[in-house]
This record gives sequence, structure tokens and C-alpha cells, in this order.
Amino acid sequence: MLGDRLRALRESRGLSQGALAQKVGVSQGMISHIERGRRRPSLPTLMRLIQALEAPQREVLQWFSEEFLPWLSKEDVRR
Repeated sequence: MLGDRLRALRESRGLSQGALAQKVGVSQGMISHIERGRRRPSLPTLMRLIQALEAPQREVLQWFSEEFLPWLSKEDVRR
């Protein structure tokens, strides 16, 4: 799950949820919800998370697409 992977990255960087939230410009609650799978980050938020975590962009975007893009129908993609 994307949230589990983001949590592992955050912890490996020695950041608290609050510290990461401050770097990203969201609330600590939002970070908690993303990590627990209760909220999906918007693409701009995901990009800020990648930057704040100094994470490999391609890898994190792959996790995101594996988890969320299959839910889109072909019609949604065309729009």
C-alpha cells in the first residue's frame, strides 16, 4: 500500500509526521490519513511528499499508479 511505503520512507529519514507535514504544507492529520490509507494524496501533494522525503520520484509514482490508476475506467482516462 502506498501509505505503508510512504511511512517507511518517512521513518527511514528520521522524520515525525508533524515534521513531514510542515515540509509538505499539509496537516499532521493528513499525513496520518495518507499513511493509513484513509486518504489519497492529490498529485501535487504526492509530488511535495516525494520532494520532502527525497524519495525516488519514478518509484513513488509507480506505487501511486499501481494502487490508484486501475480504479479509473477507460472513459475517465479519456476525459
